[in-house]
Amino acid sequence: MLKNENLVYKMHSLDRRNYAHSLTELSNWNMTAVVRTHYRMRQHTFSSKLESLSKMSGVDAVFGTLEPDRDFKISPMVHLHLLLNINSIDAKRTIAKGLKLNRSQIQQVEPIRGLFKTARYVTKLLNDSRSHHDIYINHLTPRS
Repeated sequence: MLKNENLVYKMHSLDRRNYAHSLTELSNWNMTAVVRTHYRMRQHTFSSKLESLSKMSGVDAVFGTLEPDRDFKISPMVHLHLLLNINSIDAKRTIAKGLKLNRSQIQQVEPIRGLFKTARYVTKLLNDSRSHHDIYINHLTPRS
């Protein structure tokens, strides 16, 4: 039985790896961010907020993951991981305005250093039923 579980794990791991690789080719991702709200965000709210962010000037694409906090058995809180193709002088302000959140809830806004590793991290819970993923692309700009 252990061998079958290992096979399933390897399949899921391969799926996540392929998904992350394909994700890197969809846009010129250049920023990443973590968002932590003061309330439990539902999937439909998450999707609506990502769509709103994608309509902001300077945002060409946004991929987001809504995932539970590590202590999900104790607290129902969630956080978001974002991959962004964004051209903005103040990315944190643009993200906050697009998501309709306070700037203090936007954390760790950074340029992407290793795209594939970042994409793998952002999609780490891809096969987990407690997570939710969404993508909005305004212009298809394959990686150059």
